[in-house]
Amino acid sequence: MKRTSEDGLDHLKPLAPQWLSALCSGRTLPLEGVFHAADLPRLSRLVIALAGSVRWSLWGAPGESAARPGHDRWWFSVEAQVQMTCERCLEPMTAELASTRAFEFVSSVDEADQLTEEWLEQETLRPELAQIDLLAPQDEIGLRDLIEDELLLCLPPSPKHEACKPPRPLSEAADGRPEDRIHPFKGLDQLLKPKN
Repeated sequence: MKRTSEDGLDHLKPLAPQWLSALCSGRTLPLEGVFHAADLPRLSRLVIALAGSVRWSLWGAPGESAARPGHDRWWFSVEAQVQMTCERCLEPMTAELASTRAFEFVSSVDEADQLTEEWLEQETLRPELAQIDLLAPQDEIGLRDLIEDELLLCLPPSPKHEACKPPRPLSEAADGRPEDRIHPFKGLDQLLKPKN
């Protein structure tokens, strides 16, 4: 698999604050691009098909970090359409996936755990941390994986059309009446009765 795409970015390279800052300097923000089904194997395995391409954008907010004052906050948004199987009628349906998410860099997994614990204990004091993914160098997550993770979280757990009916039982004919079915064990009880 090639590491760079038509937008010239290495989507597998682990995200890091210095790399992103250098990438964005001198470019018009937001950075925008697309992924195709072949780029997102985990998502592709869970849906019938990806309808078109996944559109994404990425931008930064210098010095607006909630986790580490003075550092940058980053944002990405993603939009996609996928074909899934409706759990009610078992026919294909289209699901719209869209999300905007913030992420920030921390120095270690321990710092991410500490900040998460702080938020859980004092939710009202740090409500902004609820909407932020904290990324540590050890995570080694690239842009493609970050976006694919977000799309997986957006998938409806029980996809259903807004209005549809469950499929008819196989035993019903087209006119709605039960069909004449073959009963392979009909008469078996007569054969098993003891003879006098």
